[in-house]
Amino acid sequence: MALGLVVLAVSSPFIVYYLLSYNSVNGTVVELASARRIYSPGISSSISFYLEIHVWSWGASLPTRLYRPQFTLGVDTFNLGVSYGQDGTFKPNDYVAYFLEFRTSDSTVATMIGESRASYLTMSMDAMVSAGAYSEQVDKLDAKAWVWK
Repeated sequence: MALGLVVLAVSSPFIVYYLLSYNSVNGTVVELASARRIYSPGISSSISFYLEIHVWSWGASLPTRLYRPQFTLGVDTFNLGVSYGQDGTFKPNDYVAYFLEFRTSDSTVATMIGESRASYLTMSMDAMVSAGAYSEQVDKLDAKAWVWK
């Protein structure tokens, strides 16, 4: 009985630390904070999207680190490609911000998206996330309908 209590007393801090680490990583959220677009109509139309992305965790109780984050933007039914962010760290009750640009010179796609008053934006992030004693490759998504001014 006494040995069991000693084992429990010794292992409890490690178990708690592991659970805090696990929740910090698995609570990771990618959030599309702001978006603007610049549409250049014409014979060779193009469109650019400038996005602010926040990455945070609802379960963060430890500093949480992102390694090699890769962001993919979908607009309506079109994939506008991939943008890579730098490694970043956020603390509990905080976030790391990414400012990304996506552009297409495909005239057909640019015209279809650019002439629309509203778009459905899908932002996904794939990154190695670690906190404390736990790390995992995560794939997170945020999707929002956006009305352009």
